[in-house]
Amino acid sequence: MKNVKNKKALVFACLVLLLLALNQYFGWSEYLSSSESLLFLRKMASENVAQAAAVYMILSVIGCVALALPGVTYAILAGLIFGPFLGTLLCCLAATAGASVAFLIGRFFLKDSVKPKLEKNRYLKQLLFDESGKNEMLVLMITRLVPIFPYNLQNFAYGITEIKFWPYTFFSFIFMIPGTAMYTIGISSFAEKDNKVLLMVVALFLGAVSLGIGYYLKKKYIPMDVNGGISKSMVYKSIVSECDRCGLCRKQCDFLDSHGIVLGDTEKLRDLAFHCFLCGECKTACPKNIDGNEVVLQMRRQIVAENGGKLALKGYGLLLAEKKNYLFRNYTHGKAKSILFPGCNFSALYPNTTKILLELLKEKVGMGIVFDCCGKPVSDLGLIDEEKTIISNISQKLSHCEAEELVVTCPNCYYYLKPRLQIPILSIYEKLQQLGLGHRIADPDINIFLPCPDRESLLLMEHMKSFLPDEVSQIKGIQCCGLGGCAGVMEPEMAQKFPNDLKERNYGSIHTYCASCAGRLTKEGCHNVHHLLVDILKTGENPDIKKSLINKAKYKFY
Repeated sequence: MKNVKNKKALVFACLVLLLLALNQYFGWSEYLSSSESLLFLRKMASENVAQAAAVYMILSVIGCVALALPGVTYAILAGLIFGPFLGTLLCCLAATAGASVAFLIGRFFLKDSVKPKLEKNRYLKQLLFDESGKNEMLVLMITRLVPIFPYNLQNFAYGITEIKFWPYTFFSFIFMIPGTAMYTIGISSFAEKDNKVLLMVVALFLGAVSLGIGYYLKKKYIPMDVNGGISKSMVYKSIVSECDRCGLCRKQCDFLDSHGIVLGDTEKLRDLAFHCFLCGECKTACPKNIDGNEVVLQMRRQIVAENGGKLALKGYGLLLAEKKNYLFRNYTHGKAKSILFPGCNFSALYPNTTKILLELLKEKVGMGIVFDCCGKPVSDLGLIDEEKTIISNISQKLSHCEAEELVVTCPNCYYYLKPRLQIPILSIYEKLQQLGLGHRIADPDINIFLPCPDRESLLLMEHMKSFLPDEVSQIKGIQCCGLGGCAGVMEPEMAQKFPNDLKERNYGSIHTYCASCAGRLTKEGCHNVHHLLVDILKTGENPDIKKSLINKAKYKFY
């Protein structure tokens, strides 16, 4: 599939280069925009307007789509040939037809290969690929109203987004009218004798209106940061714009409730951004499906950016000292097509199970193993530059290992790395199923404490379905194990409350599939905590909370 995507992009690039070469050789663009073409069409229009209009539209579509001629050129031609009103209509129709063709070309040749790369940028993802489509329509409105954005590039680029074809076509036509009319009416004023001043005034008015509306929308909804990039505040303000303050998120979240706020209280929430556990419980309760995780993450990034890219808060020194440039990184045994990535906590808390799992997979398929931190804790603190560096380093090292897939044991690693790395990411449960390894858990009384990242989609639960009893119970009403979002530094009492609440329920056993959760709950006095992967492999290992740091160090030299 990946080869098919890349081939389509390569074909597109070859076609562009071929057209450019042919255009350079035959001089098509010069001919289409020459005075001879203008005189030819003006003469035809005086004899047969309908025929001239058809020829004009065909030449406009070819010029804009295939030869990348500026759309302004054809707006000017339309004004000189057909006058201010018919010229505006024909130019808008031709521009819309050209935009639609380019849109379809971009969608067919580029979407599959380019979209995954753009989505790695959180701001572009929120701006251009949001599920509601509102942001995409807003950007379309601005770029069409303000006729200074590269028209041809726009049309191909919109094909990469999730915007639907017919809304794109219809609203492109509507939004292009003011800007197009500015040019056609303005140029017509030079050819008219009687209404020269009036037409010029109308053109200037339309230009001012288009630019004014476009600037207002850009300023209001897409503010830029000091470096000229999309302001991070735009993203979270857009996300929470639909909040109707129903309070359901507050009822679901201890953090919001303790501070008496809802997701729509952006100013107060921003002040408390590092107090949030990023557990996602607010989204599950929100009738508008507002993603509180994304809101808080963008706020944290904005705060860090305003502080020169550094974290101003104290209490995270040890975490960053370990994770920013992971101290226990080891790629010695990573040379393989399929690589096990246990993350930074599974191998620390379950060292024997890690070794047994690796030996099993190595014997079965020659799997390699690497020890590294995915970088999510650093990313959760809003340190976007460090996040990019970590992902870049992991990508380079995996490329050097010639890896074709990465198998992860940690749910945080799974959800964090999947959209950021080029190679396929598999959960360990998917891989065990593929290889016919592992045992079905016989215990019928399983109470599962769901890790935060899997609570919405339950994708990993689905991956391990064949290993679980037919009926399992999910533990509800406990917001987090206390480690989420690195918020325990700012909210130590609340972080302690979560495992205490779980202890009071007196479950006979607690099962989870997150090593961090298992270690945290065990450390805080929850009894009989099981990791499902340990049970599936039947190693019988308990989380080694006392020697976790030593275990990490041992695997550094494995």
